Amino acid sequence: MVRTRKNKNYTSILLDEMSIEAFKEAKKVYDSINGAKVIKPTKKALQAFVKLHSVTLDTVETGGEYKILGTVFKVIRNLDYQRKESNEWFPIVRYYDRTKNRYEEFGIVSTNNFALGVHEHCFQNMTNTLLYY
Repeated sequence: MVRTRKNKNYTSILLDEMSIEAFKEAKKVYDSINGAKVIKPTKKALQAFVKLHSVTLDTVETGGEYKILGTVFKVIRNLDYQRKESNEWFPIVRYYDRTKNRYEEFGIVSTNNFALGVHEHCFQNMTNTLLYY
């Protein structure tokens, strides 16, 4: 599920799958390594994750709830193609951040796949560690 690769200046912790168990294992490895390190999923893991969670941003609806990797996301505002000129066209999502004990909101602008837009928040919520850092 998780493997490491030593680079010139840091160690990569690679997730071979996107799952709660892999997240927990990656966190254990992360804590056991000294020096610079980064956790990131492999390209294959991300592709499999996207294939498994195929909800697109244009199909999510305001008020809809989606559970992905142990975190429930509620869509506060759905995608509105009519308002692309303003900053209000992208979807707004709310989730309960376990590390801060409060609800957090953010906008998804980087991808058309809903799960791919929230996977970093899932990882951080599960492990209290940033993905890709």
